[in-house]
Amino acid sequence: MGAGADVEPGDVVRRVEGPARDVLRGERVAVKLAGHASGVATRTASVVEAARAESPDVAIAATRKTTPGLWDLEKRAVVARGGDTHRLDLSHMVVVTDNHIAELGLEEAIAHFRDRASFATKIDVEVESVEATVRAAVAGADIVLLDIMSPVMVARRWNPSRMGTTTS
Repeated sequence: MGAGADVEPGDVVRRVEGPARDVLRGERVAVKLAGHASGVATRTASVVEAARAESPDVAIAATRKTTPGLWDLEKRAVVARGGDTHRLDLSHMVVVTDNHIAELGLEEAIAHFRDRASFATKIDVEVESVEATVRAAVAGADIVLLDIMSPVMVARRWNPSRMGTTTS
């Protein structure tokens, strides 16, 4: 059974052989870790499916906020069910946060980091309103992250005609 495969009740996910004492020592930990990874993968699959029903080209990315010690396991579970890892560590892109925006303003913060980052470094801007997404994109953000906004909040606030934009 490959990574990311659907599992039905009664399916064998893994077989382990060896001395009973050794197998039993690791069994609970292995079952708990597999269950946790399966939960992350299942939730990722449901979010990816829902998002792609709206737009087939949308990407769903996981943040770096992972359970201590389980970073690699959780990232692999996300990828196994169609998600993206977003960034693996702080060096993979510049993230413009609310602190930067409060200090410099949205457009100026983006320009500030664009001037200092490598041409190969993407600029990810965290915004707290749907309206700010358009401003961030126009100002040169490569990625816009709707910070602490549920899909319901986005749907309720998204009104393309109010922002002078259209969706496709």
